[in-house]
Formats: sequence, structure tokens, C-alpha cells
Amino acid sequence: MATKAAVEHALVGMRRVLASRLTSGMHGVDAERARKRIENLVTETVMCGKKERSRLLVDTYMALEPEGDFEAAARLSTSMELMQSFFLVIDDVMDQSVTRRGKPCWYRRPGIGLGAINDGLLLDTAVDLSIRTAIPNHPNKDAILAALAVTKRKTVVGQLIDNSIEGLGDCNWSRYAQLVEHKTSHYSYFCPVELAMLLADVSADVAHVQKICYDIGYLFQSQDDYLDVFGDETVTGKVGTDLKEGKCTWVTCRALEKAPPEEKKILQENFGKSDDASVANLKTLVKHLRVDDDFQKFQTPFVMTLEDNIRKLPTVKLRGVLLSAVERIVNRKK
Repeated sequence: MATKAAVEHALVGMRRVLASRLTSGMHGVDAERARKRIENLVTETVMCGKKERSRLLVDTYMALEPEGDFEAAARLSTSMELMQSFFLVIDDVMDQSVTRRGKPCWYRRPGIGLGAINDGLLLDTAVDLSIRTAIPNHPNKDAILAALAVTKRKTVVGQLIDNSIEGLGDCNWSRYAQLVEHKTSHYSYFCPVELAMLLADVSADVAHVQKICYDIGYLFQSQDDYLDVFGDETVTGKVGTDLKEGKCTWVTCRALEKAPPEEKKILQENFGKSDDASVANLKTLVKHLRVDDDFQKFQTPFVMTLEDNIRKLPTVKLRGVLLSAVERIVNRKK
């Protein structure tokens, strides 16, 4: 069975288990309503994603253990999808986002509203439960649970940084690198690889692997920032909001870095304002500054260096899976 199909099959089973386990002890109409809400939540927010993180976990495990327990890896990978959806559901509420994956954000669905916050917490609770269900007797189960706890702590700190920007003065490359490491790189790339290594009981070269995963995450987040401003909303499936929210992004840092004084003034006057005129002024400015061209000039050599570093990775078995992870996102449109 192909990796993505195996993950999807595992998610179907996990959805059923979670709906049952999270409502254990309940009865009557409340139990039925809760089960339906949980099943719908998982269907609409978890199962419709690209499953990049879960695929990375399974592929990494199978690269390390070709004769290993493929189904156990697929079951464990559902924890990555649940955690990803937990972060996205909450993040959309905080950012007041409009669409996600081509549909209204979960909190904007009829009958959901701010109840989405509790739904996000349900998904968070389900992460731990999914691991205990997937690998109940694995000798590294506690280490895997601990790794997930570190990942969640690091990511929520990243969200704190992301939501603590107070203006253009907070937009610089140093802050951006710290933001990306916490908000994106650790949970999107290092965590799936780390869990796979723990599942396979491989502990060598973790620091080197982490550095490479962080670099892949930096590439991924910078692409997200680019697509938020320059992407086709009918393809990305979401409306860009970074400029009007005053986010520290690759686009903002680059525009600020190259803008002459008179254009920095335009940035200052419009940055972080949600009215249509201010957003239009900012989009016109970053296009005038040719920030989109700068991104392409950044991406190509960055990818070449990254791939070169992967080919030098001492853990030879991981080279192919990490190169594939990079290949899947280079020049992506969504």
C-alpha cells in the first residue's frame, strides 16, 4: 500500500477510535452528539490535508527499517495530522482567517464559531491518545510522547512570537529565523523524522538531522510567506492575510531590507492595517520592489545548498527521504 493511502486508512480507523474513546462514560443524546461532532471535526479538519508530515514519518521509518512494521508507522503518523489540525484550527481563529484548503475555516462553519477553540483542544487531547493507541507496547512510547510534548511547547511559543509583532521594527531576519524554527520547522519536519527514528530505535546523528530539517522548514515557511502575497488564491485555497495582520514574514523582511526611505514610509503607513486601500498599497509596493523576483533568486541557491548538505548526511538511509521531502515542495504553488 502506498504511504498516503496507508495514512488515510489509518486515519479512518483512528477517527472511529477517537470518537469512541473521547466519549467513553457518556450516554444518551449527549454521547451521540459528541461522537458526531468529533467524527465531523476529524473528517473536515484532519483528513482533507496533504498529509506531508505523516508521509514523512512513515517514509523515514521505512527507510530506516525496510522490514519494519509499516502499519504501526502509519498509525503513529496520525498523531502528526491531529497535531497539525489542532494548530491550524486555533491559528485560523487567532488570525481571523477566511478560508483553509479551499473551504471556510472551521470556526466560520455554521454552528461552530468560537466553539472551534474547544474543538482544537479536543484534537490536542487526541494526539496523546492516538499514540497510546498506535503503539501501546513500544519500548520508546514514552520518549515519543515526550518528543510530541516538546514539539507542542515549541510551536505554541512560535505562535506567541508570531502574534507579538508590534510593527516593522520587529521585522528582521534574526527574528524571522527564530520564528520559523519555533512555529514551523520543528513540528513540520524535525518532529516527524524524530518520531520515525524513535520508532525505529535509531539515535545516531540527531543534531545533524535536526539542522537539515530546520532548513527544510525554513524553505517551506518562506514559500508560504511568498504564496500568501503572490500566490493564486484559487490554487492555494486560502486568502492571504499576512500584510494586513502585520506579520514578520520573508516578504516583509525583504521589502524592508531593500526599500529606499520614501518607500519605507509607505510600508510604515500601511503595514498591519486591514482596510482594502492599505492592503492594496502594500501589494503594489512589494511588486514594485520586485520582491517576487528576489524570492526566486533566494530559493534556487538555498535548495542547491540544502540538497548538497543532505547528500553529505552521515546517516545514509535518510538521504533519499529528505531529498524527496525537498523535491515535493520546490516551486510549489500551494
